[in-house]
Amino acid sequence: MGCVSSKTLIARSLNLGFWTIIWRGWQGAFEAMRQNIALFFLTFLSIVAITAVTQPMLPDIHAIIHSSHSGSPQPYGIRFWSIVLVQNLLLSLAAVPSMVAVHRFVLLNETGTALNNGRRLFYFAAWLAACRILPALATPVANAGHASLILVHVLLNFIWSTACIYLSVRLALSFPAIALDIKHPLIDSWSRTRGRWWKVATVMFLGFLPLIALGFLLVFSVSEWIVILSGSILSFVGPAVGAALASELYRNLDGRLQHEPQLATSS
Repeated sequence: MGCVSSKTLIARSLNLGFWTIIWRGWQGAFEAMRQNIALFFLTFLSIVAITAVTQPMLPDIHAIIHSSHSGSPQPYGIRFWSIVLVQNLLLSLAAVPSMVAVHRFVLLNETGTALNNGRRLFYFAAWLAACRILPALATPVANAGHASLILVHVLLNFIWSTACIYLSVRLALSFPAIALDIKHPLIDSWSRTRGRWWKVATVMFLGFLPLIALGFLLVFSVSEWIVILSGSILSFVGPAVGAALASELYRNLDGRLQHEPQLATSS
């Protein structure tokens, strides 16, 4: 197969509705899994191993609640958020090859090449890690100080959470851009989502709603192994669905691409 036109593959303005994009995203995620079954199987095993090691380290939720209501330092809360941060970071990095595979399958109909470009994987993993770490660091910072400063804590958390939500939507399409080797992916995403914040946010929220509901139900599970297995499935399916939804949005919200990539496949 020779050179492939980037306009043909990624510069089509489909102008689809919310539910159509969501439906196509879920379809694309599972079709990408089927087409890259070996890669996704290894990803799932990695996620199960990470979850099995880190989940038992989490302190009991009742100890965290009790600690949060006291005026003393909160070792349980600090430990909990530290382990959650490490766990989420490891789970995210384990899913990087499969997420790149989903992006390139949905946008280029390409399979079996997710591991062929180490530089692309490095950039994707580095940006994903930054997106996981930076918002999480605000939790202990915003809650630093005496427990009596509750209004200050609430205000700081509100400002930071609002900023994180806004920026996460504006930069959500940087991931498919990185997977497509677009120059300046952050600028590209910012340009594509300009004036379309609510559309991107609505698609991502509604698209993830089934997974959010399932994750909420896991809080009430009494079996640790059910939590580990179900949590592993969520950590496996979630990134794939997110990548597919972002890819569909990327294709849908075009017309603003400033730096088109040189896309080619080997013959």
